[in-house]
Amino acid sequence: MDSVGHRHPEQATGRLAEPLKATTRDEVRSTTASRRSGIVKNQLSELKNRIDALARLPVNWNSYDAEPPNDAAVKSALSVLEMASTLGALPDRADASAENGIVLSFANGNRYSDIECYNSGEVFGAMHDRPHEPHVWNIGCGKQEIRAALNSIREFIHA
Repeated sequence: MDSVGHRHPEQATGRLAEPLKATTRDEVRSTTASRRSGIVKNQLSELKNRIDALARLPVNWNSYDAEPPNDAAVKSALSVLEMASTLGALPDRADASAENGIVLSFANGNRYSDIECYNSGEVFGAMHDRPHEPHVWNIGCGKQEIRAALNSIREFIHA
């Protein structure tokens, strides 16, 4: 025991305490990035599984005659997800749209945005900052258009 009455580590266990390993800033960054990557992969996998499940919904799934998402909507939604993954901007949810397709939703406080991938093959975006009116636009199906929309949504949601 020391002069204050605390035990030394070797007295508590009967052996010398192992020295702590020095951790570099790069090791901490690498570990953090690895954990983040695992979380993103898991979230991406869950969203893809959700989209697969949405494609199997029956006609009239919402009791208002909505069609289930078709191959065009699924393909567009998966393309958006892949791009979102590379940008680190995955949506919070994937749901069937009452307007026939798949909606990928992003939210943060009063800010809400979504990308709707319709059965028609069209892809639209919407951004809404309550109490203001939503801004809706036709995104298009190209990679550059989807990338630009996701970047706008990410900036909007985290502003």
